[in-house]
Amino acid sequence: MILMTLPQFFCYQNSKVPHSLSSFRFSISHLTSNVRFLEVLLNFFLISGLKQSKMKEFKIVVLGNGGVGKSALTLQYVQGIFVHNYDATIEDSYRKLSKVDAENARLEILDTAGTEQFTGMRETYYQTAQGFVLVFSLAETSTFENLKQTILEIMAIRGEEVPMVLVGNKSDLAETRQVEESDAQNFARKLRIPYIETSARLNQNVSEVFEECAVLIQKSAKNHVERRRWSSESEIRDKKCKNWFKSCCCCLIPCCPTD
Repeated sequence: MILMTLPQFFCYQNSKVPHSLSSFRFSISHLTSNVRFLEVLLNFFLISGLKQSKMKEFKIVVLGNGGVGKSALTLQYVQGIFVHNYDATIEDSYRKLSKVDAENARLEILDTAGTEQFTGMRETYYQTAQGFVLVFSLAETSTFENLKQTILEIMAIRGEEVPMVLVGNKSDLAETRQVEESDAQNFARKLRIPYIETSARLNQNVSEVFEECAVLIQKSAKNHVERRRWSSESEIRDKKCKNWFKSCCCCLIPCCPTD
């Protein structure tokens, strides 16, 4: 994970960094040989410094069958690395600073187990996520078909307007491709969600996936606020109309005399 405590960073560097902050110094040669560590450390300080400030957070859950490349996509986006060995994921959480509509934002990304595993956890994901990255393998048709059922389950709980991005991963495996781009595009068009083809290994369109999902979450939140405002204004107008009608009736219809 990118977000670590300082002691964890020091352990990660095998005591290359002095334990005393007062003696925290780097030589030019040390800087050039530890660029990746400095990037991670900078991200740590940015997140720590901005944690208390008002920063928008976007909670994204990555779903799909095991082996389709969910972890590979997530790690490529968050840490800029590609993991060659496949290990089944139970659940991993990551944070990444990004720009959404030209504003600083923090993406909280939950990398989940394959949808065919740990099925009891799915409903929790469906209810708590703000947006979904739905991944299938272009080299395996069954992963695309299984994902259709996952989408139906999400819509049954959250409705049809939940932010989702459909992702066809492993576009670099052209010789073993089984899912045609047109089929995936037509399916996404019916659902009115974006479709993006990626390669985690070559880092193609990886950032676009998560940033597009964040934009959709932002748009959905704005639409929700607008609907609430419109509903509130409608209730006020209805109340005014009822009061006006009641006052008119009182003027036109004389009151019955009472004994």
